[in-house]
Amino acid sequence: IIDEYPKIREILKPLTLYLNEDIIIRLNYLVDFEGIEPKIVARKYLQGLGLIE
Repeated sequence: IIDEYPKIREILKPLTLYLNEDIIIRLNYLVDFEGIEPKIVARKYLQGLGLIE
């Protein structure tokens, strides 16, 4: 993806302040094992951080 869209690295860079390996594992667990839709998991996570309403 980065080769096809090289600007994506800079666009996503601010998210590294809010995501680490443990958080990604937890979010993936919610999707893979709890069956929650990815967009819902993402929305709730970002809302919890106060980044979106």
